[in-house]
Amino acid sequence: MKTILLTPVALKALGGLPKAVQVQIVAKLKRYAETGAGSVKALVGRPGTRLRIGNYRAVFIEDSAEIRVFAIGDRRDIYE
Repeated sequence: MKTILLTPVALKALGGLPKAVQVQIVAKLKRYAETGAGSVKALVGRPGTRLRIGNYRAVFIEDSAEIRVFAIGDRRDIYE
């Protein structure tokens, strides 16, 4: 299992979401860290990968030991 690290910006964004969405995002990130399962896609034009969680996205950079999440937000706003 990989370690999940949230940047201060990602942690603040997660805290601003409804509680049910927070739980869903954390669960999907944990599942991805444990199994590699999830709707992931490499970003185009910049480094990173996104994990789709309903209408929300978690954008992260991954290596062999950890997943560093640097953005969490609504799908309409996350890529700006």
